[in-house]
Amino acid sequence: MEIEWTQILIQMVNFGLIVVVLTKLVYKPIVKILSQRTDRIASSQLDADKTRQQNQTTSQAAQAELLKAKQTAEQIIREAQKEARADAAKILAEAKIQAKKQTETERQQSQAEMKAEKKSVLGKLATLVTQTTAQVLQNALSSKEQHQIIASQLKIIKGVRFD
Repeated sequence: MEIEWTQILIQMVNFGLIVVVLTKLVYKPIVKILSQRTDRIASSQLDADKTRQQNQTTSQAAQAELLKAKQTAEQIIREAQKEARADAAKILAEAKIQAKKQTETERQQSQAEMKAEKKSVLGKLATLVTQTTAQVLQNALSSKEQHQIIASQLKIIKGVRFD
């Protein structure tokens, strides 16, 4: 087995050419792309850190605003409840006054109705007494005596009170 030095030399030259060509055409662009990618990643990480910091600051500000809004809302609710209690007390007082007025009005109406009913009953009673007395005494007394008895009974009936 003989070694062909020319063949080995040609193979070495071919390999060298391939290494040079691949270095120029493939390796350098790949290294350049990887370097750019590394720079972009670092830049993105810095941007992400800045954004995270801004979000944290914004979140703290939003929480502070939310706390302030919550406190304001609680104050408004307390004031509204206070006003509602005052309004309720006022409405209750007005209702009591109105109820008293209505009760007094109804009491006065009831008294007026009772007086009217008393007059009616007294008138009917007087008529009944007169008729009864007239029937009982019609035969026993004279007309003059009958009128005197009726008049005295009417005076007695008018003096009667139903309080």
